[in-house]
Amino acid sequence: MLHAAAYNDVDGAESATHRLAVFRLNRDAPAMRRHSFRAVLQTAFPHLLNDGRVVYTRRDYNDRGQSYAHALFVMNPDGTKQTEYYGNNSMAPTSIQHTRPIPGSRKTMGVAGGYHTTQGGKLVTIDVSKGRQNYDGLAFYNWNPTPLDKVKNENYCRVGEQYTYPYPFSENSLLVSFSPIGAYLTSPTGKLDTKNEQGRMLYKLYYMTLDGRRELLAAHPKLSCTQAVPVRPRPVPPARPSLVDYTKDTGVCYIQDVTYGPSAEGIEPGTVEKLRVVQLHYKPATIGAGLWKPDREMVGPGRKYAGYGMHSVLPAGVGSVSFDTKTILGEVDVHEDGSAMFEVPARTPLYFQLVDKDGLVVQTMRSWTTLMPNETFSCVGCHEENDSPPLPQAAKSIAMQNAPQKLQPLHNISGKPFSYPQLVQPIWDRHCISCHAPGEKADEIDLSAALVKDNLEERGTSSTRRQFNQSYLTLLKVKWEDHGKFKTPRLDEGRPNKWVNYYTRMATMELTPPYYAGSTQSGLIKMLQKGHGKTKL
Repeated sequence: MLHAAAYNDVDGAESATHRLAVFRLNRDAPAMRRHSFRAVLQTAFPHLLNDGRVVYTRRDYNDRGQSYAHALFVMNPDGTKQTEYYGNNSMAPTSIQHTRPIPGSRKTMGVAGGYHTTQGGKLVTIDVSKGRQNYDGLAFYNWNPTPLDKVKNENYCRVGEQYTYPYPFSENSLLVSFSPIGAYLTSPTGKLDTKNEQGRMLYKLYYMTLDGRRELLAAHPKLSCTQAVPVRPRPVPPARPSLVDYTKDTGVCYIQDVTYGPSAEGIEPGTVEKLRVVQLHYKPATIGAGLWKPDREMVGPGRKYAGYGMHSVLPAGVGSVSFDTKTILGEVDVHEDGSAMFEVPARTPLYFQLVDKDGLVVQTMRSWTTLMPNETFSCVGCHEENDSPPLPQAAKSIAMQNAPQKLQPLHNISGKPFSYPQLVQPIWDRHCISCHAPGEKADEIDLSAALVKDNLEERGTSSTRRQFNQSYLTLLKVKWEDHGKFKTPRLDEGRPNKWVNYYTRMATMELTPPYYAGSTQSGLIKMLQKGHGKTKL
């Protein structure tokens, strides 16, 4: 049995950082096995496909816009071969959920909807043979998206008739919960909307055919009727044999050619020398804050539950930066033919970066992968469609003729979660603050370690008590600003600028070309490469 379950990511702590993950429970097994491991996000609505795989909705935030990254993924029932099913490089639909297979067909049926809304939207049939991005493989029922409808919007598909939890019998008939009016989770004031017509929207259960007929099966004056499942015999999907070995703690990744694929277009062969492996972490406890009480006051430091908040203070830095803290686990060599094969820790959310001879990142995988113990996972290149055939020379690649590489440590930082105060500030202290500090000749660019608090009054707290080095704020060009509804000014968000360049947490969902962001676009790096005073990069 596969199911999405809430769990607490803080061992032994009373915290509200509950997230949904996919678990497998075998009738004769002593315990559940967890199959999804990116804790900051939800993996939900798992359903068995006709071919024996499992389709589910995954929130796929990694250096890109969190409001739109709610695509469909698939995995084997043992958690292996986790990969995209539909829409992971698309801004619209904003989310696809409640997806189930259509009997006797390779197609599926689901709901295209928004985010920060109730779980409903437009009924859609998905045919991946016609494409996996945007509207290529989607056929909407009784709705023809206009250019205005396709605007990137968290409330996507929330106007007009609404569907949720479809259960198809065929390509033309299904059980589905339906409401003739749209609804948002909140009113225009931002408060929970329970009084007007939209707030009272209820779903009723229908049998429906796609030629427009509906028959009411169940309704309630105060409650929605949802999540219907017919009790009837149905074909059993084929069982997929498992090679997972829980006595091991690693898996193997194989990439045929890192310069192949839409995300690698423009990379000259031989340019990439290393492949870097990075782990994603979730921050399970609020920094400097206590537990929210029902009246929205805070139980402060030194009191019961002090140090554990209702949510993690995200993102991990100021404003537009990444949600996650990250750890560079190491690097491996990319062979002359672009191939690489290497061991990675299993049951760990990982992503890869391509690195040139100067140590600069050429391309970043703005998603992540997870391997199960003893799993071998292969890619043709960078973000090719996942049903692309292998390259003709794949069997003769250098990587295939050698044992999988072990991760090589990157200087002295491998295995340590990235910390600006520990890893970056000492560089400024050693080389730069003799000029770039208060009272020095270049103090207009202050790279000192002085700590600055963000005194944002947030949800009833007197302060989030987050502190940042002045150098960090200087490089991000972060300043104090008045946010009106808050009683005190706060630090603004900061953005990539002429000195530092990075993927923000609001970056586009679509694929980006090599050299799009990061150190290759950094004005600071370019200045130091040319030479700056007596400093050398």
